[in-house]
Amino acid sequence: MAGGIGPVSIKNRLVRAATFEQGATDKGEVTDFLVELYRALAKGGVGLIITGHAAVHPRGYGNPRMMRITDDTYLPGVSRIAKAVHEIGNDCKIFLQLNHAGRQQARPELSNWAVAPSPVFDPLMQRTPRSLSVEEIEEIVECFALGVLRARKAGFDGVEIHSAHGWLISSFLSPHKISVKMRTEELPKIGCVFLQIFSVVRGGSLGTTFPLSSK
Repeated sequence: MAGGIGPVSIKNRLVRAATFEQGATDKGEVTDFLVELYRALAKGGVGLIITGHAAVHPRGYGNPRMMRITDDTYLPGVSRIAKAVHEIGNDCKIFLQLNHAGRQQARPELSNWAVAPSPVFDPLMQRTPRSLSVEEIEEIVECFALGVLRARKAGFDGVEIHSAHGWLISSFLSPHKISVKMRTEELPKIGCVFLQIFSVVRGGSLGTTFPLSSK
């Protein structure tokens, strides 16, 4: 049975969910492996593919082999993935998943990049992340919005904002990750950061013409 997400029609209700491929270069560039992986997935007959996560911020990748879309130099690479899926010719759609690692920055030498809404100890990473300033949060929101624009330019049919599994956006949604000691005047800006991303994108040139989804 066919379906749809916003203005995008999906030929069936089979979705290949996002999983981390760890297939980019150490600089986050798309490789032939990734292109062929998604080409093969498209041939399998699913209606929609959601890629593994791509970092939207220069300090927001959790692993060196995570895809990045932090500036326009990455567009030629990520566009290869969208093109490979579409040129199969079976009407498979593909969304690019966007993410910021937040407190789960995996490289020990970059532990100062581990950030969160509040400095709450993380038992998984065994460290306390640095608390983001309001200015840094606003910068990250803008980076997500730019990531959406780049995904559209690269030929993707939509995006998925990774809002789960302890990554940065999920930290803003969990009461366990936000300290009650946070300054009260910051709470209005902190609490709605998830909606801020959608608001900035919807208020820009894309409007409602490009699907935004969330995991």
